Amino acid sequence: MKLSSKLRKQLARLKRHEHNPLIHKIHRKHKISHRTIFYMKEYGPKSNIVSVILRESLLALILAFLFSTISGISLQKIQSSFIAFLPLIILLPALNDMIGDYSMIMVSRLSTLVFTKGTKRDWWMDEDIRKLIRTIALVAIFSAFYISAISSLIAYLNGFSLTLASVLKVLQISLFTTLSMVSLIIVIAAFAVYYVYSRKEDPNNLVLPVMTSIADLGTILIFAVFIKLIF
Repeated sequence: MKLSSKLRKQLARLKRHEHNPLIHKIHRKHKISHRTIFYMKEYGPKSNIVSVILRESLLALILAFLFSTISGISLQKIQSSFIAFLPLIILLPALNDMIGDYSMIMVSRLSTLVFTKGTKRDWWMDEDIRKLIRTIALVAIFSAFYISAISSLIAYLNGFSLTLASVLKVLQISLFTTLSMVSLIIVIAAFAVYYVYSRKEDPNNLVLPVMTSIADLGTILIFAVFIKLIF
C-alpha cells in the first residue's frame, strides 16, 4: 500500500536520530517494514539526498584521504629496493587491488548477514560467518601464489633477470602480506560492522569506505616491512 502525500511529507521531515511514533504507526497500519520506511525517509523524493550522503560520507572521506597520504609516504621509505626490483613494481598494484576487493566483500557480506540475521553475543560462532572467513582466506592464499607467479613471469618476459631465490622472495612477500592483511581486515571489519549496526546505522555507508582505505594503507605498510625484512 502506498503512503499518502501527507504521511510521506511528515516522514521526510523527521530527523534521523529521532524515533518518531509516526514510523511505528505507518509500520502497523500499512504493514511496511521498518527498513523500507527508513529508506524512504533517507532517500525519498522529499528528502535532501545530497546532504544525507555528505553527512554520512564526510568522516569516511577524511579518513580515506589521511590513509592514502600515509601510504604514499611509506612507499618513499622503500623506494630504492622497490624500483630496483621489477617484479615488486608489478606485484604491488595487483596485491593492493586484491586486498581492497576482499575488504569490500567482507564488509558487504557481513552487513547483509547482520541485516538478515541480526546481532548475537557469540556472532563469531555463526556458521555463515565462519564459511565467509574460510572462503576469503582460501581464495586469498591462492591469489597470493597466482599474482606472485604472474608478476615474476611478466618481469622475466620483459628481460628482468630472475633466479629461484628471487622468485621465492616475491612469493614470500605476496603470501605474508596477503595473510597479514586478510587477517587484520576480517577482525576489524567484523567488529566495525557489528558496532555500527548496533548504533542503528548502515555499515555500508561508513565501514565500507574506511575499510578499503585501511586495506590500501595496510597493504603498502606491510609490503614495505616485508621488503625490508626479506631483501
